[in-house]
Amino acid sequence: MLCLIISTITFAQPTNNDICNAIPIFVNPIGSSPNCFGQFPYDNAGANDEVGEMPASCYGIPGAQTVWFSFVAPFNGYVTVSTNFFGGTNIDTQIAIWEGTINCPTPNFNSFTEIACSEDVNTVSGNFLSEIPATAVIPGVTYYVQAAGWNGRTGTFCLDIAAASPCNNNFACEMGETVCSCSDCFCAAQIVGIEWPALSPTDTALYCPEE
Repeated sequence: MLCLIISTITFAQPTNNDICNAIPIFVNPIGSSPNCFGQFPYDNAGANDEVGEMPASCYGIPGAQTVWFSFVAPFNGYVTVSTNFFGGTNIDTQIAIWEGTINCPTPNFNSFTEIACSEDVNTVSGNFLSEIPATAVIPGVTYYVQAAGWNGRTGTFCLDIAAASPCNNNFACEMGETVCSCSDCFCAAQIVGIEWPALSPTDTALYCPEE
């Protein structure tokens, strides 16, 4: 007699599976340390999409296991949002900032507008975590962050939201471009994938071409 034993692992649905239960995140001041301190307190295992929920525009293969966070935009009007912290079990994240009126308990996602999104920090180096660089927001307005994993990836992760300095376009601040100036450390850090403010003008010089 052949006995076949099938075991399944089920995960409890995260409390922030629904946008109406989004976890509020404190926005750190410019230049402060991330609020996770080596901890990975968030998990999208067991999550699912809500009715009408949409993937962000940058998601290559959207993950349906989404969880939600919220933050109030800081007075200076710029934020960075990041899961770019190694140590969690979800190593291929997707994040997006959304704005809109959620109308709980039955949110209408058609009223939502995507502000920014990120899937991979740097695929060349094998970093598939996510980071939205300095993005303009309206001070005092509540925004929502959708977090998921590429192609259904799940696991633990850290999410940090911080006030930011706006990038100056004169300093080639688009992701993947060559650093053309060593004077804008924040922008340079976004390009080379180093957590700002750890990057100094001296460090930046390592990535700048000789003139």
